[in-house]
Amino acid sequence: MRKLDWTILSIVFVGGLARFWGINFGLPHTLCRPDESIITGIAFGFFSGDFNPHFFSYPTLYIYVIHGLYFLYYSIGKLLGHYSSVSDVIENYIAYPTNFFLISRCLSALIGTSTVVIVYNIAKKLFDRKTAILSAFFLSLTYLHVRDSHFGVTDVSMTFMIMFSLLYILESYQKKDTKYYIFAGIIAGLAISTKYNAILLVIPMLIAHLLNTWAFINKKRNYNSLINNKRKYHFIIILGIILITIGCLFTIEFVETYLSPYGKLSNPTSIMFVEFIRVALILTGLTMMFSKVIYREVNNFYVKNKENSKKLFTDKLIFFVYIFFDKRILLFGISLIVFFLIGTPFSILDFGSFYKGFISQVDHLQSGHGMDLGIGWFYHAKHTLPKGLGLPLFMAALGGSIILLISDTKKFAILLSFPVIYYVAIGKGHTVFLRYLIPVIPFACIVGAKFAVSVSIRAAKYFRWNASEKMIRMLLVISIIFPSAFRIIQFDRLLAKRDNRLIATDWVFDNIPSGSSILQVGNSYGNLQLPHYKEYLDKLETVYKSLVASGAKPGRALLIKAKIEYLKKTIKIKGYRQFKGLDNQKRYSILMSALPQYVILQDDPTKKNTHVRPEWLSNALKTSYVLKKSFEAIKIENNDNWFDQIDNFFLPFSGFKDIERPGPNIIIYQNKNL
Repeated sequence: MRKLDWTILSIVFVGGLARFWGINFGLPHTLCRPDESIITGIAFGFFSGDFNPHFFSYPTLYIYVIHGLYFLYYSIGKLLGHYSSVSDVIENYIAYPTNFFLISRCLSALIGTSTVVIVYNIAKKLFDRKTAILSAFFLSLTYLHVRDSHFGVTDVSMTFMIMFSLLYILESYQKKDTKYYIFAGIIAGLAISTKYNAILLVIPMLIAHLLNTWAFINKKRNYNSLINNKRKYHFIIILGIILITIGCLFTIEFVETYLSPYGKLSNPTSIMFVEFIRVALILTGLTMMFSKVIYREVNNFYVKNKENSKKLFTDKLIFFVYIFFDKRILLFGISLIVFFLIGTPFSILDFGSFYKGFISQVDHLQSGHGMDLGIGWFYHAKHTLPKGLGLPLFMAALGGSIILLISDTKKFAILLSFPVIYYVAIGKGHTVFLRYLIPVIPFACIVGAKFAVSVSIRAAKYFRWNASEKMIRMLLVISIIFPSAFRIIQFDRLLAKRDNRLIATDWVFDNIPSGSSILQVGNSYGNLQLPHYKEYLDKLETVYKSLVASGAKPGRALLIKAKIEYLKKTIKIKGYRQFKGLDNQKRYSILMSALPQYVILQDDPTKKNTHVRPEWLSNALKTSYVLKKSFEAIKIENNDNWFDQIDNFFLPFSGFKDIERPGPNIIIYQNKNL
């Protein structure tokens, strides 16, 4: 029986503790973390029986898994007598969303913690147990990965899948067995079905396969047996003809007429994407069709010049031809596609919406998100990685990468091809969310551990101290991980405190009479979630009737109907006439004709959420309102706090100075006429 590895179990425990501490932050406010409400809403919409998400900014695997957990929650509740029908659990979600958001968050935290084990196994397979232990330890306390493991969104889950697929890519390289290619393809397909970014997993797989193929070529087998397999060769020709046909048809005009939901393609990124696919299909098809001729000529040239083969390029060209006759890479590709489609079936069944969602994400990456913070290559190198890893781990990762490149180029190519190409691809745009770099973090931990082990060994030899290697390594590891670990403690401690929006909401509920008119000015994520008055019910019923008439989004209609039924029961208890935002002319006219009884403002240090209040409002606050109550969560003037400027998350990424609790500052004014 295999003994428990208490070292790795202890590391996993520490990693889990860091990720689950403060997991219930902000709840029951459903917008305290961007995108969580989108995922939970779509997952609940599947209870309508329509499994088309009608939303493809993300693929759907993670959302389907969340729905499965919600269905399990409902089934257990039904057995225990808490629910009699699906409508009961949906109403429970509308009224008390906390448990359902926690399900998604706990899944993310659990998957984030599990990634520590995957990283350990990858590093052990590549290097040794010492490096593996340090790799796992670094990831368990790496700030960016820990922070985002608290959030019920897709980034951490995708990263887990990427590392899991990489583990089997390494197996396929070391053992060259077909089953590992298939496993790598299955998990890569699931990774892409979690978030599109994982498509770059094909790069390390191709590198591993090319190295395997070259090793096979060097064994000097009889290549003619490969090309003379008629069934396989005919399959290659047919596949080549199909690819050429598709490539010829896949013109800009064809895409605009039959595939594009936008009609005419005006965006340069979309046009380049279509042309790239077209050229790739035609070239691949031509290579397959003429593979026998290419192979024969290359092989003849190789035989004629075999004495000087090591000096000729033909020795390096044969293995490219052989790639097309190797079932392993073909099965990897088939597995990847099949399991992507299993996780995101409506990418085929509703291709128009899928294409629109996918292209919108490509365009969004290039164009920026609300404000231009510069190109990602420089922004992430300046902020995301040094702050997300901690500067010492960031520097150790760079040092470890150089050491690996010098000592073992093949391992460098397989391990670091993904994060390098991913960084180049994700960094060329102007949308620079910090979370985009989460897939790079585990790789940085592995090469950072490689650096720590290599330096400690060399330092011990240089100083010739007894038992100095362990001592040097321990001191080095502590100095590398300390800034990140300390930042985790600061973050989790604040995250676990009651959110400022909840405190302000409680005060409003206790001190402002039901039926009062309230204007909320600021970011929707920073607004208080207050109960509505009966006019809001009429608006919801109008939206519901429109959705039912169109039949377009049954899931959304189901949720709105449940909200209507819930409000009918509760709206008589307490509610407020609410106005949000100032960008609507009709709303402005209403407000000017009858100033609201209360105005709720928000303030925070992010540049994106710095709102320019119109002159009429500033004048009205001076002449017609008095300050009623303020709730300070953070001192705005402290510049030591650094925020993710384009993310609507009201805790800093670094600094943590003069902060009382999460959330924006809330200021409440009361009309003088009251």
